[in-house]
Amino acid sequence: MVQLWSRDEVMTKKLITVTRDCKIDQCMEIMNEKRIRHLPVLENKKIVGIVSIRDVLKIMIEEQKELINHLQKFITT
Repeated sequence: MVQLWSRDEVMTKKLITVTRDCKIDQCMEIMNEKRIRHLPVLENKKIVGIVSIRDVLKIMIEEQKELINHLQKFITT
């Protein structure tokens, strides 16, 4: 049996958004706190993009790699 879901059962009632100046760690905090996977990015009340949890994780992993490389260089010199 296929269960059909209404839009109201699977959608967030109150849209949570960010602006372009929101930092990546702030996006991660919002997504984690609100348990959401996507954040629309607004500019002048119009959606100009969407940040996904995958986008956030990718950027944070790259930042961690850069930090590790920097620390390794610091330790070995």
